[in-house]
Amino acid sequence: MYKIKKELNNIFLVMDNDEWADKDYMLGMITENSIPGFVPVQIRNINGKQCVYYDISGKVNLIKGVSSKSMTYDDLFELFSCLNRISESAYEYLLDESFLVYEPDLIFKDVKTGKYEMICSPQSSDRCEAMTELLDVLITNLDNEDEYAVKAAYSLYEIVNSDNAGMKTLFEKVAEVGKERPMEDYVVPQLDIAIPVPEEMIEEADTKPKRYKPCFREIACAVLAVQGVILIGISAYFGYFVV
Repeated sequence: MYKIKKELNNIFLVMDNDEWADKDYMLGMITENSIPGFVPVQIRNINGKQCVYYDISGKVNLIKGVSSKSMTYDDLFELFSCLNRISESAYEYLLDESFLVYEPDLIFKDVKTGKYEMICSPQSSDRCEAMTELLDVLITNLDNEDEYAVKAAYSLYEIVNSDNAGMKTLFEKVAEVGKERPMEDYVVPQLDIAIPVPEEMIEEADTKPKRYKPCFREIACAVLAVQGVILIGISAYFGYFVV
């Protein structure tokens, strides 16, 4: 179905262009536009044959990513939130969502941004079958101690096998399970850096508000200003009577 090709510092996933023969509109949309969540695409002529090059440089596929750690509920939410946004991007660009490839080895995560990306291809397999394979991979790598992750994953499995629902429905199901979590289960990021406070500052701290003490220069300026006002007043007074 595809092959991986390395060129200098870039890595491409290469597919034949035969299946795109009657889909010029879709091919033009994914090659001419930078669609959020879509792996960048190029069309190249190789030995007189057109090939589709998906740039997967700096990305890891989902299988490799999830196998490195146990997936929690938050990981599932992040994944299906991204997949749902990609599905919405396809709709905005008038692309057929059925051409989004859900095989777990063809869903990628950008190492720098941490965002998931997908490829669009008419060569994709049956969507229900691909989604089932995806959920099999996720369930295999679940954090079994995270009850909400387990509940969300198996709920998705039931929906996919019975209804073949769209991505929006799947994401909403994950979000629905998350609403059952008590507040104490949410992880709040905290700073790891503690800023030391000198002891002398702590000892001298006073809860009472301190009165402002003007410096010598401020006092001198104030005295001169008062004297100037008095002199102006005297001058004006005597000037009045002279006239």
